[in-house]
Amino acid sequence: MTRRATLRGLLALIAPALAGPAVAQGFTPPEGCEGTLTVQMRGCMVTNHFVCEGDPEGVRRHITFRENGASGASVVDDEYQWLETYGIERRETLGEDVPDPASLTELFETGLDTFDFPVVDTSGEEEVEFRIIGVDELQGEEVEIDGETLERTRFRMKRIDPEGEEVYSVEGEQFVSRDRRLFFAGTETLEIGGRVVEGDNTPVRFIEPGETGFMAERPLYECDTTDIRWAP
Repeated sequence: MTRRATLRGLLALIAPALAGPAVAQGFTPPEGCEGTLTVQMRGCMVTNHFVCEGDPEGVRRHITFRENGASGASVVDDEYQWLETYGIERRETLGEDVPDPASLTELFETGLDTFDFPVVDTSGEEEVEFRIIGVDELQGEEVEIDGETLERTRFRMKRIDPEGEEVYSVEGEQFVSRDRRLFFAGTETLEIGGRVVEGDNTPVRFIEPGETGFMAERPLYECDTTDIRWAP
């Protein structure tokens, strides 16, 4: 199966959720998919994680909602490579030639993982290839959030256009789970077009299947302030 084919599958999965505002009944994973985790975060965001039959082993999907509805979705593998990403105006797949793949295994074994990989923007009439270059580093500190044991990381990342010019750079703190092999957002500082934007989407609640709020579409925290944060 080609990446273009899998992208079409992703669009079919999340299109209904992107069609309108968040609703009270919650997100229902498409047929053949099963919800695994809901994460309520600061900054008025909630992410629902799910897996789907037919995906290769280790592949996970997630969809993120803000106060006005779905803001994007992604497909990642067991090493947390970005296989597909989809936003309201952006559709991307991982490129074919990857100089330095993202690797959770390397991060956990050495404490440091560099990455350099292409992403192909398929949003327009022609495909455009960008590069993502950066580093993740364990900080040697465990934190517990709502019963989840996470490790604190620092990261730096930049996006390079086909002409070699920097589109944006972002750095900050994230959290990673060894058991789940997932990253979770933290505090970030984005530099883009001469502007600096800061955000904090640190997890607040981890909600398992069967618990109240599982697969919720409505974010709960810090939604009473003007939302000016950047969402990658």
